[in-house]
Amino acid sequence: MNDFTDGRLFLYEKLKLYKEVISCYMQNHDDEGLITCCKRLGDSGSGGDPSLWADLLKYFGELGEDCSKEVKEVLTYIERNDILPPIVVLQTLSQNPCLTLSVIKDYFARKLERESKRIEEDIQAIEKYQGFGGDEQGPAAGAAGFLHLDSTGSVIWLNLVGGSDSVAILLGCD
Repeated sequence: MNDFTDGRLFLYEKLKLYKEVISCYMQNHDDEGLITCCKRLGDSGSGGDPSLWADLLKYFGELGEDCSKEVKEVLTYIERNDILPPIVVLQTLSQNPCLTLSVIKDYFARKLERESKRIEEDIQAIEKYQGFGGDEQGPAAGAAGFLHLDSTGSVIWLNLVGGSDSVAILLGCD
């Protein structure tokens, strides 16, 4: 195609070949353009492909040079939009020997703090609903019930029994 990059990028984007688009930026080592492209094409809310963010992290993980500034920008976006699980981030970026733990330390600290708050909220909700029973003012007046949080802390079983009717609800706690 005679190296008509702008034309190729336009066609790839129109054909929704987003991985090809970011591949062009990667080949040209245009990190700023690559990040901007992922922000535009990696948004699932507007029909984009969120897997581009994993590809972007893989690119920085395999780059073999210091790209701390770019990685911090990418992590901010990933965290704000909750795109990738932290373990994927860690495994992917750990491949780059030039990236230090200080680059991702703040990201992980914020993620752990947020998850700890969610766990605490879940525990409070469990304690609140463990008191279900004969309380006439409660949301399930006259019902007997119990909650069970499994060992991973990710699933709650809520069983309500009222008269001859029985309801079991499985709640996922993500």
